[in-house]
Amino acid sequence: MLWAMILREINPSGRVITIDIQDNPSLARQLPVFKERVEFLLGSSTASDTVPAVRRRVAGHKVVFILGSNHLRNPVLAELKAYADMVPVGSYIIVQDSDINGYPVILDPNGPAASYIGQPGPMEAIAAFPPSDGRFVVDLSREPLMLTMSPKGHLRRVR
Repeated sequence: MLWAMILREINPSGRVITIDIQDNPSLARQLPVFKERVEFLLGSSTASDTVPAVRRRVAGHKVVFILGSNHLRNPVLAELKAYADMVPVGSYIIVQDSDINGYPVILDPNGPAASYIGQPGPMEAIAAFPPSDGRFVVDLSREPLMLTMSPKGHLRRVR
């Protein structure tokens, strides 16, 4: 909803596509901004039917992908690979929460995120991702205050 409201202000024709394996937005669906700007896809972000569905929807549009689903290396890396070709030059894939897993900020070592401690996560996916053809660079200018939940997570497509 936050992204839909922001997008409404900066791009009146913009839309948000959100993907989840659980159908939880029932309350949000009642809100006008959801009805006007959000399209919800049920399923895995890397499923063989989801990726082409997103490709059809974004074709010919300026897009930014924000990845924040499963916080383990391999699922994040799969998302990066699945969506990289859909990002136009000058735009971004943003990997959220790259400060957890192998680089954890865990407030409760006994909480549900504790199982991630020491596991390769988003940061390791970023390190493994940049294609050898140089299409993406880590854009540290998006971290001007050096305080972010997505360190090195702003990947700008340069070619």
